[in-house]
Amino acid sequence: MPRLRACWLLVLLLDACVPEYRQPDLEQPHAVAKLRLAYHAWPGPMLEQTVMVDGSLVEVPLPVQGHAGAVTRTLRLRPGALWWSIRAAFFHNDVSTHAENHTPAESHPCNDIACTEPAPQVHNVNTVDRVNDVVCEAGMKQQVVAGATYVVQFDFSAERRCTLQCFRQVSRPGGKVASAPCKGS
Repeated sequence: MPRLRACWLLVLLLDACVPEYRQPDLEQPHAVAKLRLAYHAWPGPMLEQTVMVDGSLVEVPLPVQGHAGAVTRTLRLRPGALWWSIRAAFFHNDVSTHAENHTPAESHPCNDIACTEPAPQVHNVNTVDRVNDVVCEAGMKQQVVAGATYVVQFDFSAERRCTLQCFRQVSRPGGKVASAPCKGS
């Protein structure tokens, strides 16, 4: 258990140093990605999801806590090869209480001078430890073409059971849209 806490502390520290994903400007060559994260199960009280594009963090809203469902986000991508990484961690917090002893000195008058005596005190201190219940991570490489529209789909089912897929939307005669697997994924 202590090793797991140390690993999560490292992840949290690194996460604080991870740059936020910067989309290309509208005037720059780009493609559009419709990112969809679907949760088919909710195996823990809290969810932390991390979405990365080429090592940069993409902010995606969380689904309603405690309910299976999906969240979406549309973003612009630069042309070329890129790497997606999505991680879902369901967790709970263990709270433990332990006593801490403190011995501050108290002053009180005695015979025209101030006397100092130790005054032992006991305080209860709560410690919160994060415990992962279920974790799943998926990654994929994608070759992005300027002007294209993609659907990037993350499906979470259970511990180590998640998928990450990419589909390019293609226009068909009659105004219909079809999907084809992305290149490079």
